[in-house]
Amino acid sequence: MKAKKLDLQTQEQILKVYGTKAAKEIAQDFGCTLDQVYEVARRNGRQQKQNQQVEITNTIHQILLGGFLGDGRFKKNGQKNAIYSECHALGEKDYLKWKFENLGDLTSKTVIYPKNANNRFVDAVEFTTLTTPSLTPYLDYDKTKAISELDELGLLIHLLDDGWFAPSGKEGRFCVCVSNWSDSERELLVSKWKEVFGIDASVYGIKRKDVGFTKKDNPIILKAFLKYFPIELDILQKKCRIILQSKV
Repeated sequence: MKAKKLDLQTQEQILKVYGTKAAKEIAQDFGCTLDQVYEVARRNGRQQKQNQQVEITNTIHQILLGGFLGDGRFKKNGQKNAIYSECHALGEKDYLKWKFENLGDLTSKTVIYPKNANNRFVDAVEFTTLTTPSLTPYLDYDKTKAISELDELGLLIHLLDDGWFAPSGKEGRFCVCVSNWSDSERELLVSKWKEVFGIDASVYGIKRKDVGFTKKDNPIILKAFLKYFPIELDILQKKCRIILQSKV
């Protein structure tokens, strides 16, 4: 791409998202060259320290694993580095913020930004972590490996990302979408819920197969949610609304 002159407004917009997205993506978003993105960052003291290692605590590990199975994604960025990004609708903005704020140094120098910032019909928000070799091992993860390492928090995050509450009469039950998973992956998830929570989830459906719980599991799951997340969190108010109302 031939370099074009960048006006001050465009440079300011580039600075707002620099460090939150891959530089190549920023160049594509603003129709400029990769070198121009780096030059804007350099002139404003925003260049990232190369190959910076960060500590991956168990909490961070579980947020990443649950997100990987749900709404997040890992991506290689350079020869030795990787990034993690995640996007949620505006109705789950606080949930995205909770993840962002609990990812430690992975997000301490990045920001939450509108998805497709140049589109006036923005209806989602996103974050991208620091580019770091500490995330490179996750590029080799598949669903089986991720499921095997889940604990309470990781399971709950996956349920919040891809799950829903199916009303039935005065009650209902939680379900989680795994329709594009293999049979072995679905069964492994069921086994992990049994191992961690003592819950007997099950695979249901014929053409479309998902994992469902029972109404007697609702109090267990809600109690677990409230162990990690504030009750006023937008996604809990949405997905646990029926259960929470029944307790009023």
